[in-house]
Amino acid sequence: ATSGKLRFAIDNSGDEQAKVFYSTLFLPDGKSLLVARGDGAVVLLDSTTGKETERLATLPRTAGLPLALVDETGKWAVASTTEGKEFTLVDLSARKAVVRKGHDSVIRAVGFVPGGKRLITCDAEASLRVWEHGT
Repeated sequence: ATSGKLRFAIDNSGDEQAKVFYSTLFLPDGKSLLVARGDGAVVLLDSTTGKETERLATLPRTAGLPLALVDETGKWAVASTTEGKEFTLVDLSARKAVVRKGHDSVIRAVGFVPGGKRLITCDAEASLRVWEHGT
């Protein structure tokens, strides 16, 4: 942003705490933002207007912070909370979400392995797991 021009702003400060954005990132196409909110919603926002275009998943309510990531291909997203034991994998092309039991302890981090076919999860008891999830 060389111009420093504000494109849009979303002010949820007057809204309930649940609408707070905890994880926000652009999809590789630059047209959408993936957002994980405090109410557990994982949504897409239009990157030019900030308007919600789609709800992809709802995470279980926990005391943890919502996390969301997109793989480098832009075909997959993963969402979890820092106090949950499961994660949600979203096929962004088909707009389908699958909830998977991840660990016996709470998941603390998620990430994609370059190439778009594997996912890594780590838990609070120092367990790391690598998952095959598709192409």
